[in-house]
Amino acid sequence: DEDNLKVSNSPTNGHVLTAQSGNTGGLTWAAPNSGEILKVVGSSTNTLGSISLSSNTYADVTGVSASLTPASASSKVLISGSIFGDPDGYDYRCRFRIKVAITGGATTYIQGVGSGNRQPALVVANFGGGSETSSETAHATSIPNFLHSPNTTSEVTYTVQVSYNGATTFYINRCEGDTDIADSVRGISWITLMEVKS
Repeated sequence: DEDNLKVSNSPTNGHVLTAQSGNTGGLTWAAPNSGEILKVVGSSTNTLGSISLSSNTYADVTGVSASLTPASASSKVLISGSIFGDPDGYDYRCRFRIKVAITGGATTYIQGVGSGNRQPALVVANFGGGSETSSETAHATSIPNFLHSPNTTSEVTYTVQVSYNGATTFYINRCEGDTDIADSVRGISWITLMEVKS
């Protein structure tokens, strides 16, 4: 059992137990190799909901948020996810970014650089066609694998946010109409974080 394990050295935060022949007990605490996945966390939601959006103002997507405390300030965080939903209006006007909140520190955003009327975003919605306004065409927009450097050992919370060019309602995990017909689809939204040793 764990109390009777023979390990050749004392543990250090972020290290992993490895087999090392020739060492006491054959086990040694060692730093993981660069690129190894140290931790995986995430969240998902299939709860139906809606968000009232002011024009070009971001708001949190309810339930699509996850927190991770890096083992080292040099760790990277690989972010992936998907948002299922539908705005009340033209789909192409809908965009997403990721809010990064460090406990006791700053809040920043993973997004492009806005300028003038040009809006910052990480991804733009790919719901249906570019001018799609059907009330029964909810789709999933993928958040591509994005490697982030939080540069901290404090807890970091990543939250997906949505905005729209114009005041509208964004419907989560459902179509705008949500009519009881076979073309009306309900889905799931999620985010996954993987801490990567650097």
